[in-house]
Amino acid sequence: KDTSYTTFWHGYLYSALFFTLTHALNAIASGSLFHYTVDFLRTDSFSGYFQISHLTNSLFGFYLFFFTGLSAKEVKGWRAAFLALFFMAISPRFFGQSMNNPKDIPFAATYMLTIYLMIRFFKQMPKPSFKTMVFLMIAIGMTIGTRVGGVILIGYLLLFGMLFYVLRRWRQKDPVPLLPWVGRLLGVAFSGYLIGLFFWPYGQINPLLNIFRALAKLSDFRF
Repeated sequence: KDTSYTTFWHGYLYSALFFTLTHALNAIASGSLFHYTVDFLRTDSFSGYFQISHLTNSLFGFYLFFFTGLSAKEVKGWRAAFLALFFMAISPRFFGQSMNNPKDIPFAATYMLTIYLMIRFFKQMPKPSFKTMVFLMIAIGMTIGTRVGGVILIGYLLLFGMLFYVLRRWRQKDPVPLLPWVGRLLGVAFSGYLIGLFFWPYGQINPLLNIFRALAKLSDFRF
């Protein structure tokens, strides 16, 4: 019932997967989830929170490199994977911020996880495995749950999914039924969006409109 967070600067525009995860890990490390939740502003707990935040951030950085390499491998093989991983690792912007940036790095990591799973999903169409579909839903949800701009991945999914259908149907003369194809695309997109809303209270207020309101405001910052 308390929606006062919607007046807190621009913080409500961001979803909170990373911070929820970090607080949960800190609560586990502190030995008591209940007492941590009640008293997390104690100096010792808050100091511990930042240590765990840096650790969690670096893990997201690792998976950013990892899934960038795997995505390149799916497209062009292991040599491309090695080059992608190498150039990511020697990029100061990515490597340095992997330990210190709790917004952009987790978003980039979940984004590349989604791209990797999306490529596998398209390769397996028209009958992708249940495992691939579930993981892709979760990955889309994690990306939106990290930053609402991840909703663009739903656009990619639908756009490239239908382009791939056209290639299969008309260029390769593969008589693939349209409705099951579209149904799988929409099912993954809708489920991924719902998972993302779990970590974004402002989006839960109005799932259909607040995503557009948030994107408009996030693209209009003065700094």
